[in-house]
Amino acid sequence: MKNYKFRAGDRVLVRPPEEILSTLEADGTLDHLPFMTEMLDWCGKSFRVQRRVEKTCVDLVPPAWGAKRRFPANDVVILNGPRCDGRNHDGCKHGCRIFWKEAWLIPMVPGASVTPSCES
Repeated sequence: MKNYKFRAGDRVLVRPPEEILSTLEADGTLDHLPFMTEMLDWCGKSFRVQRRVEKTCVDLVPPAWGAKRRFPANDVVILNGPRCDGRNHDGCKHGCRIFWKEAWLIPMVPGASVTPSCES
């Protein structure tokens, strides 16, 4: 898969589940970033990139991310719209933004036909 560097405002399509699942390691992650069950609801839908993510303030991060909690591959974005619904996190109601690896996204060509989304 080509390594894209998406920017805020770029339109992307979330890859189908089988394509994303083929990128994951045995622990369900790609470069230590998990693909969560909640993310399946967003597969096949289009969104705009809200912003790139360089680091996180989450306390529970893999040691491979380093003490500063940075994403070493610099290939993580947040999309407008998708949020975690908490169903697999003890009913958490925080509605956290979801981190997406660029490998899980396809750049949209202007005028391309896609499945309607709840894009904001």
